[in-house]
Amino acid sequence: MRVVCDLTYGYLGHNIAFDMFFTFCNFRQLLLKRKMTMLGTIRKTIPELPEEMQNKEVHSSLFCFTEDTTVISYIPKKNKCIIPLSTLHRGQEASNRPDEKKLMILGYDSTKGAVDTLINF
Repeated sequence: MRVVCDLTYGYLGHNIAFDMFFTFCNFRQLLLKRKMTMLGTIRKTIPELPEEMQNKEVHSSLFCFTEDTTVISYIPKKNKCIIPLSTLHRGQEASNRPDEKKLMILGYDSTKGAVDTLINF
């Protein structure tokens, strides 16, 4: 958390994309105080997640909302669950694609490559 805070010091109004290593539920509050939003995946085993987030049907989505956060449990294929957390997205908007992937998932998919590339340096 300290490294991300140091690297983003002085930035306002930006969205930061994270992988599981940096996405903590309590970290979102710190970023919101700095007028920043976040989008990242979380582990499905964290205790803050309700058990209902473990849906099983392929291409199914289950949402969980708080005042400032949206969490989706999305099943892209059998035995795979992706759970992104966002303070940027607010709603259940779906794309026009055949798999009806949610816009929040597409947003994460479009930014996760940069995270993976940065880690590989």
